[in-house]
This record gives sequence, structure tokens and C-alpha cells, in this order.
Amino acid sequence: MFANLEHVASPTPRLHLAFVAAIGETPGEEDPSDRLLDVETQLGWLREHGFEDVDCYWKWLEMALLLGVKPTEPPHTQTAAGQLQP
Repeated sequence: MFANLEHVASPTPRLHLAFVAAIGETPGEEDPSDRLLDVETQLGWLREHGFEDVDCYWKWLEMALLLGVKPTEPPHTQTAAGQLQP
């Protein structure tokens, strides 16, 4: 299992300002090196790297807990007859 408590981009400027205020900072105090991305982009990266059951399991403003599970066996495909094959 992979779990990442990540600082993510807010979906709107107003929600971003709410996060900044909630942590007791002002927009002028923000770290200019932050390169925040939206939750779905980061979940997509996990899926691209073979993780399953990928989701955002918890989120508060710009803090998100992203999880994914690596399968224990290789993925199977289903034949036209409905049988599973490796």
C-alpha cells in the first residue's frame, strides 16, 4: 500500500484563500516554490504506475490523503467466453 499526505491545489482561488487563512498565513507569506497540482492528476499518476483502488481517502482544503494498492498478482484478462487468463 502507498499512502501520501499531500499538499494539493485548491479547485478555486476562493478555497485557496480559505486554506491560507485557516493555517494562519497571508497570501504574501506563501512559499513561491510550491508547485501544487490537483488531486485527480496525482491519482492518475498512481494509476499509471500500476496502483489499484486509488482514491483520495481524506481531504481538508489543500491537505489530502492519497492511497493506492499494488496488486499482489499480475492482472488477468477475460476471454470472450468469460474465462480469466493471465
